[in-house]
Amino acid sequence: MGTRERPRRNSFLAVTRRTQRAEKLPEPPKPPTDTPNAVTGRWELVFDGEHPTRPNQSMRGSYGGPEKQAKLRRLRLALQGAAEQWRKRTAMHVLAAGIPACQRVRVSAVFVRRALNVADEDGDRGALKPIIDGLVQAHVIPDDTRRYLEWGTVTEEKGPRGLKLLIERLA
Repeated sequence: MGTRERPRRNSFLAVTRRTQRAEKLPEPPKPPTDTPNAVTGRWELVFDGEHPTRPNQSMRGSYGGPEKQAKLRRLRLALQGAAEQWRKRTAMHVLAAGIPACQRVRVSAVFVRRALNVADEDGDRGALKPIIDGLVQAHVIPDDTRRYLEWGTVTEEKGPRGLKLLIERLA
C-alpha cells in the first residue's frame, strides 16, 4: 500500500514568511553629505523604456466562463509579479542614487509617452504605487502614508517611453 503524505499545517504561510525574509534589502549605505543632491534634497530617478502597469489594466475583461476566469487569474498574477519587479527596481535606483532616509518627501512624476493625453492622472498616480512601495522598501520613508509622503505634480511629456521621478526631501 502506498503511503500518502500529509500536508504540513500552515506550509503556505511558512513559505511566504521565509520568502519575505529572504527578499528584504540590506540597509542602504550612508551617502556622502557633501554631494549637491544631499545638500539640496532633490533627486531625479529616470526609468527608460517602460511605465508601471496601471491598476485598471488588471481588471479588463468580462467575467464569463471558466476559461475567461482562468485567463484573468493568470493576468492578475503576472501583474503582481510586475509590481514586485518595479518595487525592487525602484529600490535599486534609490540605492544607486544614494538617497538617504528622510522623514517626509514629495514625489512628482513625469510620464514620457509617444502620444499625449492618452491616460488620466488618477491612473498614472495609481501606477506609481509599486514605485512608492520601493521607496519604503529602500528605507527612504518609513511608510507610504500622508504623514511621510506628499504628492507633487504628475504630468506627461512627449518623447521616447519612460518615467522621470523627482523626490524632494521636505523634513
